[in-house]
Amino acid sequence: MTSYEGTLASVVSGDV
Repeated sequence: MTSYEGTLASVVSGDV
């Protein structure tokens, strides 16, 4: 997983 994908996952999960 790229850092970009990781960021998207965080946004979708609602992490801040």
